[in-house]
Amino acid sequence: MPQWDFLNFIAEQARRYPSFHLRMEAEVTQIVEEAGKVVGVTAKTPEGELEVLADLTVGADGRHSVVRERAGFSVVKPGRAHGRAMDANEPASYDPAQTFGRFDSGRILVFLNREDYWQTAYVIPKGKG
Repeated sequence: MPQWDFLNFIAEQARRYPSFHLRMEAEVTQIVEEAGKVVGVTAKTPEGELEVLADLTVGADGRHSVVRERAGFSVVKPGRAHGRAMDANEPASYDPAQTFGRFDSGRILVFLNREDYWQTAYVIPKGKG
């Protein structure tokens, strides 16, 4: 699934929650930390600088992520032996071993634990993608 479609899907699902807010045209410039924990971000917007504090901060700013860099995370690059052509997160020790997913009317989201990486699939009905 193209990244923009996936982000639109996530935003659409999150809008069901009254405390969810989405800011478009906001470029993160820094993370806000408190006692070693990320508690938000500062961003540049068409209206000026903005500070957003939140219980959950999601960095969806791409391969050259400011959020990832400022938080001190690094990209896990797959080796050639894995045969995957994109970045992937390695499963953590507490992740479930079995495949799981969500099935809804006309939608399927599946997560496959491949032992050394996660594969995710979102099924799009024929003619809709």
